[in-house]
Amino acid sequence: MKRPDLSLCSRCGRCLSVCPLYLETRLETYSPRGRIFLLEKGLKNHPSIRFCLRCGRCTMACPNRVRLAEYLALEPELSPPFPVKTAGSFLKGRDPSSSRKIPAPRSGSPTLFLSCGALYFYPEGTQKFIRRLQESGLDPGLSPPLCCGLPFLTLGWTSLFRQKALETLKALSDTRGPILVLCASCLWTLTDLYPLFFAGEPEEETVHEIVSRVGDALESALRHFPEAFPEGLVLHLSCHLRKNPRDIPFPTLSACCGAHHPFLPRPFREELLRSPPYLLATACTACYLKLKYSLSSPPDVRHWAEYLSV
Repeated sequence: MKRPDLSLCSRCGRCLSVCPLYLETRLETYSPRGRIFLLEKGLKNHPSIRFCLRCGRCTMACPNRVRLAEYLALEPELSPPFPVKTAGSFLKGRDPSSSRKIPAPRSGSPTLFLSCGALYFYPEGTQKFIRRLQESGLDPGLSPPLCCGLPFLTLGWTSLFRQKALETLKALSDTRGPILVLCASCLWTLTDLYPLFFAGEPEEETVHEIVSRVGDALESALRHFPEAFPEGLVLHLSCHLRKNPRDIPFPTLSACCGAHHPFLPRPFREELLRSPPYLLATACTACYLKLKYSLSSPPDVRHWAEYLSV
């Protein structure tokens, strides 16, 4: 495993303007550079470390690209102190039979990464995306149901993360051509965490080969069928959607929603109130769950693929 180098932090403070927790508390200890200072002093149990959202916005603002989110994600003892929810509580109100309508795994190009969210939380969106790819003249493949492992890593269960990651690598090694991912957090895990986690290990070469083929499904949708999105849609740009798609033909909301934390950060609340959307789409399963159960309709919160016309 290769851990990011935190000593590259120059304490310039550019991260302060983008960190959701700092903007909420205005406390230096709850800023990215404050967390790095605490870690350097051995204060790993400080609440600021545990409550970090792992959103990675500080890295994008940092001139030295210090990867604090990845550092914390790969340290199991630094996982957030939140109780584990059962799958049943997350799936409450969902129709399990809808996931059975997803086609069986098949070869094709591009291959759609069938993540937990794509299978269980927004299967209708997954089906619409596949159909749209087919109508665009493509012959999409579909991976077997896979978990990138991030939920386990977030809880500090490194061994289970490794198990899920190895299963994912084995399945994706059998694919050809581009691999499209519907969830921004899965995308971040595959492209940012896997190379660090498997650095120096036998799987390293396989990881880099697969990562070179992984892409954002939203970017593919905007390129092939932008007309499929409805009027009045506002897209929430998830933090882990690092390279935001260009030429988005509708308004966006870029503030962090807080993901697995119970509150909606102040910047998100302020941006939401400035221009309340009626249709709100997101590109991340964690954001999808947070917004779905934090906001009452309107706005109607869905994964962007669920809004596609077919």
